[in-house]
Amino acid sequence: MSLSLTPDISIESLGLTGKLFSDDLPKKSKQTPKKDELDDFCAFMGIESALCSSKSPVDTQSRDLLKIDVEKELQTTGNQEILQRHSRSQKKKLNKEMREKQKGKEWFNLPATEVTDEIKNDLKVLQMRSVLDPKHFYKKNDLKVLPKYFQVGQYLDSPLDYHQEKHVKKSKKRSIVDDLLKDAEFQKRIKRKYKEIAAKEKPFYRNKKSGESKKFRKEKKKKK
Repeated sequence: MSLSLTPDISIESLGLTGKLFSDDLPKKSKQTPKKDELDDFCAFMGIESALCSSKSPVDTQSRDLLKIDVEKELQTTGNQEILQRHSRSQKKKLNKEMREKQKGKEWFNLPATEVTDEIKNDLKVLQMRSVLDPKHFYKKNDLKVLPKYFQVGQYLDSPLDYHQEKHVKKSKKRSIVDDLLKDAEFQKRIKRKYKEIAAKEKPFYRNKKSGESKKFRKEKKKKK
């Protein structure tokens, strides 16, 4: 028994629908590759065909090499190496600066304080604290130079203190040097100390014309 489809029966009547059963086939694109591109591809792959011209892969590779700007490529590679070197040196420099700004983990990353003229004078006074009060004993300084890592604090009055014992804001000075200059006893002691030093190191009388001291002239006469 054989079945045959009559020409009157359509695909839609059978319930077959979709792109696969449609009569409208997709149109092919009219864009075709250029002959130069085909020639290069065939020469590179080593294909011999009537569509491709007789070109060897060596010719195409040499032609591609001629297109490359060698000087430009060398300059770019050289610049990249220089940039890498500079970046490494800059990283080392930045790390060194960061280490100098802080004391370290053992000191809880204590930052380096900016030293102004007032702070510098206060630090010098603290180093010479044994001269301020000769009756008081102070420990010897750990450093001969001014410290780099330190913190400046402010003394706060306790609310439990008597109001007369508290420091009045008007009497407070900005620096240690100003407080010392205001102290009358300190000024008297400094003046007395200055007179003692001046008496010990009093210069000899000097001649106005020659500028030589009396002691120097006596030694000069003895040599003659």
